[in-house]
Amino acid sequence: MLDITVQLVDKCDERFPGVYFFTISIEVNQGEFISLASIPLDDVQELAWFRENLESIKNDILPVPIGDYVSIAKIIRDFYSSDDMDEFVIGELYNYRVSHGLRFAFRGRDIPDIYIGKLNDDYQISCSDSDFEFCYSFNINNFIHLVDDLVENLK
Repeated sequence: MLDITVQLVDKCDERFPGVYFFTISIEVNQGEFISLASIPLDDVQELAWFRENLESIKNDILPVPIGDYVSIAKIIRDFYSSDDMDEFVIGELYNYRVSHGLRFAFRGRDIPDIYIGKLNDDYQISCSDSDFEFCYSFNINNFIHLVDDLVENLK
C-alpha cells in the first residue's frame, strides 16, 4: 500500500500572486513521487471537505455494479458512457460523486475527475479522464492526518 503526500505550495509569481496550490503526490518507489493533482485554493478551509466527507469516503459503496473493475473513476466514467442508466442509480451515483469527487471539493476549478474511496478492501485514489488515467491504493488514515495538519498549520 502506498502513501500519498499532500502539501500547500505558495506559487508567488505574476500569474498566481499569493495563491496556494494543494498538491497531491504518491510515492511509487522510495523517493520517487508522481504528482496526481495541483489545485489552486481560494481558502485553506476548502480542505475541510476531506474531514466532512471522511465517513463517506471510508464506508460508502459504489451504487453501480463493480464487475471486474479496479478503478472507481473508470466505473463512474463507463457508467455515464453506457446506454443502460437507471434514474434511481443516476441519483445515487451523483450523491456518491459529491462526497468522493475532488471536483466537488474544489468547485469551479478545472481539475481531472479524481475520486477517493473504498473499492473492495482497499482505499484508492483514481482518475479516468480522456487524457489522464491512474489508480493507486493508499493509506487513508495517513492521508487525512496530513490534510488535517495542513489545515491546522495555516489557521
